[in-house]
Amino acid sequence: AFCSAGRVRFLRNKIRLQIVDSVIPVPSSRMLSLARSGGTLPRLFHHCRVALTSNFRPKSTVPSQQQDQDYDGSSDEIRINTKPQHQRLEKRGPLMKNMFVGVVDTDLLVYPESLNRDEQARCVGEREPFEDGGRELGGLGVFALQSPLNFGGRALIETELAYFNEVIGGRDLGLGLVAGQHNAIVQLVTRFGSEGVKERLLGELSGGESTVSAALFEREAPTGGTMFGTVATLGATSQGWLLNGEKSFVLDGDRARWLLVLASTKPVEQMNELDTTITAFLVDANANGVKRSEADETLGLNGVRQVSVSFKNVEVSNANIIGTEGNGSQVLVELLKSTR
Repeated sequence: AFCSAGRVRFLRNKIRLQIVDSVIPVPSSRMLSLARSGGTLPRLFHHCRVALTSNFRPKSTVPSQQQDQDYDGSSDEIRINTKPQHQRLEKRGPLMKNMFVGVVDTDLLVYPESLNRDEQARCVGEREPFEDGGRELGGLGVFALQSPLNFGGRALIETELAYFNEVIGGRDLGLGLVAGQHNAIVQLVTRFGSEGVKERLLGELSGGESTVSAALFEREAPTGGTMFGTVATLGATSQGWLLNGEKSFVLDGDRARWLLVLASTKPVEQMNELDTTITAFLVDANANGVKRSEADETLGLNGVRQVSVSFKNVEVSNANIIGTEGNGSQVLVELLKSTR
């Protein structure tokens, strides 16, 4: 710690030469005299020693801190090479091993809410009418399981909903899929919908008077530099949107009154540029310009069919945007979390 700079340079060069000498011996006085007279072999030894000496200089793995390639090790400057310290993540316990002893890492779960004994008993008691309902489950409130209480729903969280899905899926898997999709979209309307849409639609959606399906998928990749081939553009009056495109594999789309449509949206000045902005719209399936194809039967799901839906200059008001303009990706993530 108390060595001078000259002493440090001396020790550094001495250690380096000791390493080189262990690989290639120092030429004898006879070889040095030959080198002065132009001998080839001693010059080769000299070049090898210089090359090895340059290769033994310290190098950093950080590009911004690497030494210059032309540095020959003869400079008197002391260089300190460092690299960023690796920050290790917080250690987690083994997930499955801990679950066997009743310890659950809730940070790894999408819905970590758990129920106590009283809440479990309440859910089991409330689902008893569904166990004997058979195909009449639709009249027992399966479309209001996650609707708000003030609209006649039960406002179940995901953990509570699982108790009901056990019975619904066991009795009628097709209805369970349709109801699960419906309840997930009702949740999105409750969280992200405008007050006007909530007052106008949550009552009929909760009562089963009408259902809603998700129109997400498309058969072909978009060609206009957008996320979806279905595109919504602002109308001439800027009071609403014009929707054009086609969606496929719409579950129960032949009977749904409302469709949750994800479409690409971007301003007019960006129409010729690549853009991934999407917006979620709640579209009336009976509106002008909406056309549904013949329904296709699904394998193993009686009564559940899929359709393709095309949109041609369908007018959608700003009030029917779920979330905000350009925020459809968040709505999509929340929908997939609930339905998957």
